[in-house]
Amino acid sequence: MTRSRRDWLGLQRAELSSAATCRFRRRTEKVWQFMRDNWLSNRVYTSYDDIVAHCADAWNKLVDQPWRIMSIGIRN
Repeated sequence: MTRSRRDWLGLQRAELSSAATCRFRRRTEKVWQFMRDNWLSNRVYTSYDDIVAHCADAWNKLVDQPWRIMSIGIRN
């Protein structure tokens, strides 16, 4: 098998594996976008630990609202 053929097959495999997880990625991105829009934006963070603490707080708020998680997951 030639080098270009192997490279092409490698690219095809990478595209297929990323296509399989694309739906999961979109849902994850929607959740993070919701948290950024509602709880994490328009703030001034003083340190990395402050960012982590606010992200954890936003995550805990979201986990306490399972109906909101479901509605985020089914949005287009």
